[in-house]
Amino acid sequence: MTRLPSPLTLSRGALAVHLTLACLLGTLALFVLVAAQPPATAPQSDARVYARLALGVHEFGVFGRYRDAGHAPMPAMDVAPLYPWFVAQLMRADSRLRDTLVCVLDVKDKRGAAHCPHGYYTLVHTQSALLMLTLTLLWATAYIWTARPLCAWAAWLAALGAGIVPEFAPVILTEALTLPLGGLFTLALALYIKRHGTAWPLLVAGLALGLLALTRPSFWYLLLACIAFALLRTSVPRWRRGGAALLLMGAMAALVTLPWLVRNQIEFDRLALSGGDYGGRALLQRLAYNDMRLDEFGAAFIYWLPDFGDSLARRLLPASSFVRLGWDDEQTFYRQGVKHMRADMRRGVVKTEVDTLLRDEVLRHPVRHARATVALAWRGFFIGKTWGLVAWLCAALALWRGWRARQADFLLLLLPALFLCFFQAAVSVSIPRYNLLFLPPLALAMGMQLERFSLRRRGKPKAAAS
Repeated sequence: MTRLPSPLTLSRGALAVHLTLACLLGTLALFVLVAAQPPATAPQSDARVYARLALGVHEFGVFGRYRDAGHAPMPAMDVAPLYPWFVAQLMRADSRLRDTLVCVLDVKDKRGAAHCPHGYYTLVHTQSALLMLTLTLLWATAYIWTARPLCAWAAWLAALGAGIVPEFAPVILTEALTLPLGGLFTLALALYIKRHGTAWPLLVAGLALGLLALTRPSFWYLLLACIAFALLRTSVPRWRRGGAALLLMGAMAALVTLPWLVRNQIEFDRLALSGGDYGGRALLQRLAYNDMRLDEFGAAFIYWLPDFGDSLARRLLPASSFVRLGWDDEQTFYRQGVKHMRADMRRGVVKTEVDTLLRDEVLRHPVRHARATVALAWRGFFIGKTWGLVAWLCAALALWRGWRARQADFLLLLLPALFLCFFQAAVSVSIPRYNLLFLPPLALAMGMQLERFSLRRRGKPKAAAS
């Protein structure tokens, strides 16, 4: 790992100007792009769950799913608490948002929701501000990584061009928090990697990781993996210092999550971040993919390419190799998984317990599960659709240059997102929305490549490998 080349760094005043400009331009760009998005509508699917939990907190001070004004909800722990709590605070600031959500959750269909108030103003604008922060943190990460303002702006533009960030301003989904918190985590990690020898960035990374774990439970497993990796490093004398620094990050993250863990221990007698049958239902849907044949496994790497993969597979492959890889037909893996999950729920079978599923379906068939996990991770790679494919080509170039220079810096920056991607492919149906932690390193890789292309066009020496 190498330190930043000091001759290329901006003065503090110039850096403040660049960051202010990144904030202002990000605000303007998001204002335009969010305005071009479909307007906020009644929450559906996962968004309804978060809205009900937020109303439970707001109306009764109970973290549980709101039913109606006359009945306090039962306490719950199947969903992480931070995002519902965030929405509850927005309702305290704007009663129109509260009235809107009470109304839309009370009706059964979109036609009834059309008669409800449309009080999403505070939600959309607050989430837009958080998402603007994501872009600013990404600019700072690219600058920390390369010490070159041109590369930082190229990465900023690359992230904006992905079209991912404005999607989540008008919807009640956790990405409004995971994107900026993921940006803060990546910035702190970049600071530690590039300025090794000082551990304070890992305290910031631990704070961000703890808040991420309180937003989406999958980050709890990233936290556990970081602690396990740190303990492994401390067992080797030459790596002990780095392991101790990572343990500091893990301790900070664990401290952030401790109050919620204690609450669950008191309320449910379970020292866990989340519980209930939510994880079991997700895993039950995922296990349908373990029936994937070898020809379907191969076809998945074409069919699950973004945008054009399904049409390319239809031209190149027999239908039998990809027909079960889609979403809509009754014979697809996804539909079969949903069918099995709903049948279990109707029968009241306790098959949705994660421990039972892991023992009976995963550990007894490890090769099949691992094979399907690799294919599903491939599907999860491509955030931003075609943008993700291009970004991964840029990331491959960055990894190749690092390998030639015998530097693993960029790989280290990618590792947390890679771990999450494979973990989520092992326990869920794996869609790109679950893997937005890829956005900062992939935008950075694209920014570095855009900078090299720009310098080549202008006839200047290529930027040093980063």
